[in-house]
Amino acid sequence: MLCIQKGWGCLTDPKFISEHALVMVARLKDGKTCLVLAHPTEGSIIRLTDPSFGVIGYPCVYENLVFFTASWSGNDEIYSFDLLSKKILRYTNSNLGNYFVNVADGKLIWSKFTAEGYLLRRPAGCH
Repeated sequence: MLCIQKGWGCLTDPKFISEHALVMVARLKDGKTCLVLAHPTEGSIIRLTDPSFGVIGYPCVYENLVFFTASWSGNDEIYSFDLLSKKILRYTNSNLGNYFVNVADGKLIWSKFTAEGYLLRRPAGCH
């Protein structure tokens, strides 16, 4: 965890998107969180999502998409942020939490919390 000045609080869960940029979760001093894009060599941090008391975490970068878990709906769901269009998409809608999203070879997978423990899930229709 990296703690910085200028009201950003702490930056967590860094994921490189290029040689000079990374996506992180900012935990702000007022308790809100947001997804940010940082360029360490330039010293800049750009907010990607609006600050919210809904928790954000576990980012995963695949091409131009940043996948992550957020509790914006009252439950931990999987979302993506498109770095080009700046659009946010929601991938899950369930009663229990969804975490640890990962993408490889264009295939999305995550862990879903159940009464029996975590189960691996993927979008409906994917094999």
